[in-house]
Amino acid sequence: DFFYLTSGTTMAASVLFSMRAISGEYSQHTMLLLNTSPMSTLTLTLAKYLSALFPTFVLISLSIYIPLMINIHGQLRWGHVLTGYVGLYLLACACCSMGLFASAWTKRTLPAAGLATALLTMFVLAWWVARLTDSPWREFLQGLSFHNQHFVPFQKGIMRIANLYYYLAITLFFLSLTHQNLRSMR
Repeated sequence: DFFYLTSGTTMAASVLFSMRAISGEYSQHTMLLLNTSPMSTLTLTLAKYLSALFPTFVLISLSIYIPLMINIHGQLRWGHVLTGYVGLYLLACACCSMGLFASAWTKRTLPAAGLATALLTMFVLAWWVARLTDSPWREFLQGLSFHNQHFVPFQKGIMRIANLYYYLAITLFFLSLTHQNLRSMR
């Protein structure tokens, strides 16, 4: 499954591109400059988020040659491919916001990568833990799961509004936590 494997690459790239977004400012001793700049914390949060998200989007977009090659030698349903790419972009949005959150909470790059990886692992493995629990925790953990509950429909070419809202809600939640953390440092 192309989109399943690409989702792992997307999550790893999101962590790598976002782990230095804010924690790197501490290692370069430029955090004081950012904190005293006239830009608002919302602008700073969004700028850092977009700077991590852009290369991730470029990396995802570079993989379009694979469906194109398959289309040359066979038939492809482009609606299915487009839906899969929408899922990858939404996954990248959520993962970059988690990475930015981790970067804002640590002053060093490697702990930021570790925290972001732990958060992503928690969201990916939530379906497995849900199988071991009883109701109502089962439904709650299944609802948190990145893959089984929310990404698999994109893989299959099914776009559901609930899954769009899920990834947007995760993205906005972690961006708001990052914004609050940056605002508290000023």
